[in-house]
Amino acid sequence: MHEYPLNDAALEAFLRQLPQHFFYLHCFHHFHISVLCSSQSAFVLASRGLSCGAWKTWSVSFFPHSFLSFALRMKRVIKNGTPGPRQAYMNKRKYDPNRYKQEKDRVSRQTEFVMASLCCRRCCEIIQWKVDYGKYASQEQSRRCNLCRDNKVIHAYHRICQQCAEREAVCAKCQKHPAASATNTEADVPSADSDQESPEGRVEYLEKLREPSKYAFVDVAPDEEELQRLTGLNTRVLQQRLRKRREAENRESLGSLRERERRTVLRKATTQTDASDSDENL
Repeated sequence: MHEYPLNDAALEAFLRQLPQHFFYLHCFHHFHISVLCSSQSAFVLASRGLSCGAWKTWSVSFFPHSFLSFALRMKRVIKNGTPGPRQAYMNKRKYDPNRYKQEKDRVSRQTEFVMASLCCRRCCEIIQWKVDYGKYASQEQSRRCNLCRDNKVIHAYHRICQQCAEREAVCAKCQKHPAASATNTEADVPSADSDQESPEGRVEYLEKLREPSKYAFVDVAPDEEELQRLTGLNTRVLQQRLRKRREAENRESLGSLRERERRTVLRKATTQTDASDSDENL
């Protein structure tokens, strides 16, 4: 920051020699004066008590002091086809939403596992973003379902219950079919012929879509035939429930098989005992 005395002749000569990249001019004076602004030979007439807006690259304001100050503004740079300044600061470590939270206020693994049950990939990523940045608010009591009108919605941010979502094969949050949700996501991609969206914005959006997602498995059809119609929804909870039910059935069948074998052994042992007794009687 530099200070210059207010002399009309010296001030006019100095302003004419200013380079074009100096375009913040703050004029301070307590008298009624005329100020020459060297921005493409434009003259700005200002007086005390008035504040002039920005003419092209100049900005003029008034304060009760007697000096001029000039500041150099950083130019807009173009890098990788995108105008604007680059990010100045990068975190050394990933943001931890649980850093200053107590154990009871943190989102548990069980909650994180079931919070996006029967949701499409887009809604799963939205809910996961809330967890990653500490915006997730758990639901204290069940809410009313938009379809069956019963208080059976137990997960936060869901609009319909799990039974209705499984029966209708729609997302429990946005209430859309997975195919319709995927179509809307593709429609959100900026077109190359659009006048409002630039090619750089389209490239950035496509690069964002290529990033690895935690819920990429949602688009893969499940192996269970019972869940094939729910392709495009998060069926991890249903798969776990179905797997546990099959394991229980296998344990029961194995237990019954062992019981049958035990009875067979006992029956054979009883038959052999009776035969030996009859031989002794003879």
